[in-house]
Amino acid sequence: MRKINQARARRGLSSLSWDKQLGYVARKHARQMASNRTVYHDPNMGQEVTRWRSLAQNTGRGGNCQSTFRHFMRSAPHRYNIMDQWRFTGVGIDYSHGSVYVQMIFETRDNPGNVYHWP
Repeated sequence: MRKINQARARRGLSSLSWDKQLGYVARKHARQMASNRTVYHDPNMGQEVTRWRSLAQNTGRGGNCQSTFRHFMRSAPHRYNIMDQWRFTGVGIDYSHGSVYVQMIFETRDNPGNVYHWP
């Protein structure tokens, strides 16, 4: 999240606020990717996040958070998501077998909710 807001600040954009609902969905997806050792977009995100207006996701894997974020910023579609007119984000990270798995979710609405039960 810090890297997202630093990149936005360098371009004169406002910081994104943390959303715990988005964060929970993102952490769950990152955990699933790490346990499967594969990277894939969350095809059910539109059903998992409730009461949303618009959503975007960045999904990736790398050796560490810094290198993964660099790859996101070098990819036009991922950079666009980071720099777009979102207001809220949730980020999930998990580690498995020397790789970091990352899921970022972006939304314009605060506290959109999700379908998961809190542990």
